[in-house]
Amino acid sequence: MKAGLFGKATLWFATLVASALFLLAGTQKLAASPPHPTNFIGWGYPLWVMFFVGAVETTGAILLLVPRLASFGAALISAVMLGAIVTHIVHAEWLALITPFTLLALVSLIGVSRSDLSPLPILRARRARARG
Repeated sequence: MKAGLFGKATLWFATLVASALFLLAGTQKLAASPPHPTNFIGWGYPLWVMFFVGAVETTGAILLLVPRLASFGAALISAVMLGAIVTHIVHAEWLALITPFTLLALVSLIGVSRSDLSPLPILRARRARARG
């Protein structure tokens, strides 16, 4: 059976990588590891925003690992990445835009691949069989 460009194994690999990256980033923010507090204060955000972003990243990372909840996790992380993009643009941190844009593309691809809107026939067919 043809799996398309972003097949099942590739989807899981991308999911594991994204989940690990956001779990690490989120827990670092929750632990207030340097340089996160300095960065958030420098951008003009109160420290509670750093903890909120860390909690959303951690939650999103965990949700990515549950296929039925992965689209929701990807949406949470996408919102954080859009916030990061806006922050870097406002502060003219042009090179820093590479990471959030790349991660936004990755989690968006994962979210769409795990949703009912997936263009991948193998994923749509599998979900249809699961629903009966």
